[in-house]
Amino acid sequence: MKTLEEEVEHRLIPLLEEAAESKSVLDLQEILRRFAFDTVCKVSLGSDPFCLDLTRPVPPLVEAFDRASEISARRARAPLYLMWKVKRALNIGSENKLKEAVKLVHGSVHEIIQNKKKILEKDEGCESHDMLSRLLLAGHGEEVDQPVFVPLLTAHMAGGLKVLVQKRN
Repeated sequence: MKTLEEEVEHRLIPLLEEAAESKSVLDLQEILRRFAFDTVCKVSLGSDPFCLDLTRPVPPLVEAFDRASEISARRARAPLYLMWKVKRALNIGSENKLKEAVKLVHGSVHEIIQNKKKILEKDEGCESHDMLSRLLLAGHGEEVDQPVFVPLLTAHMAGGLKVLVQKRN
């Protein structure tokens, strides 16, 4: 909860106040999407992608995560269930794009995990409250290196984004 409060108080509200003072037009849906991703990354990974910094482009991790989520959701709405399976088998169309997006997301999350491990090794007294740090500090470093962990952490992020989106609606 502390992370959410900090994001709102120190980043979201100042951004909205600045836009109001300068009478700038903001795409509120885009702002909330960026806010949600920043918050979920901090809670899950202890990593800040700085999405609410509008002077920066949207990070590739965010774009890939959104692309993978959208393509996955389209699968469920597809009139022909087998169509996406055929595309996946042939590695064409949206399934090829999904594969590339997931590869980028998993690669980015793996890199964040490795960086977090190095940080925690250097500073053993570090008190991080994110899920990844807690797992590593609890002695689960070897489990974190298992191939199943990156998709698990990615699914946790997706779940967090879904909860934030549902709370907004």
